[in-house]
Amino acid sequence: MSAGEQRGSQVTKVEATLVPCTQTSMSFFDRLYTEGVVRENGVIVKCYDEYYDDIPISDELRKVLLLEDSDHYDIFSESDRKEFLFCLFKHLCIGGTLCQFEDVLGPYLETTKALYKDLV
Repeated sequence: MSAGEQRGSQVTKVEATLVPCTQTSMSFFDRLYTEGVVRENGVIVKCYDEYYDDIPISDELRKVLLLEDSDHYDIFSESDRKEFLFCLFKHLCIGGTLCQFEDVLGPYLETTKALYKDLV
């Protein structure tokens, strides 16, 4: 509970956002390979370390997901970024400030696919 919330208080408002689920194929992420974010062998291309809201960015994948001024940010349109499949993938890749990230794309794609199947 955050400061100011009390146990037993009544909810007065709930907001929801419709999240599109039109993308259902993992081929949606093939552009990461064709645009040079990920090498053919699945290794994510590294870059100089940067930070975004205390989240370390040490590869091109995180740049694509977080930094609008990234060279590859526009490989996913704004409507692509609203897709449930993309949102799930992004959450898995970014994690948080203490996330132990992968150096290869495969585990992210496999986990995204498994979770997507379970949730949709």
